[in-house]
This record gives sequence, structure tokens and C-alpha cells, in this order.
Amino acid sequence: MSYDSSAMLDVYRWVRDSGNYMLYIYGQNDAWSSTAVDPGTKTNAVKMVCPSGSHSTRIKDFPKPLRDSIYITLERWLEMPVGRK
Repeated sequence: MSYDSSAMLDVYRWVRDSGNYMLYIYGQNDAWSSTAVDPGTKTNAVKMVCPSGSHSTRIKDFPKPLRDSIYITLERWLEMPVGRK
């Protein structure tokens, strides 16, 4: 089997152009943040970076104002309340 790099380009294009209702969560201090997804302007997707966060960052780890923003976004997308902690 040979490697086909075009597959990742297809994924990138889909995320950028068609990946609606995606919430991308990153920690500021996570090395993977350097290759973070940029949802672009064509989709209804959100990228959130937790200050001082790591690879194990979860919604609960965000400061309250950012966490509330995430919950508001999820409630708008789901058209229902979500459990806030």
C-alpha cells in the first residue's frame, strides 16, 4: 500500500468548507494546538483554546466566561438546554 497525501487534503477541505456544528477544543499548552483545525468562515464551527490548558483539556477546564460561551453555542446548535456544571 502506498501513502496518498491527498486524503488529508480532502479532510482539511471538508473541515474548512463543510464541517458544520463542530466544536474544536484545545489547550493552550498542548503541542497539538500547533496543528489545530481552523474552521474558517464557511462553516458553523467553533475553535476554543483553554488558557494554560493541556492535551487533557475538557469543557469543564475553561474559565467560566469561555465555558458559558461553549454552552451557549451548544444550546443554539442543539436547540435545547445542556447540563452546565
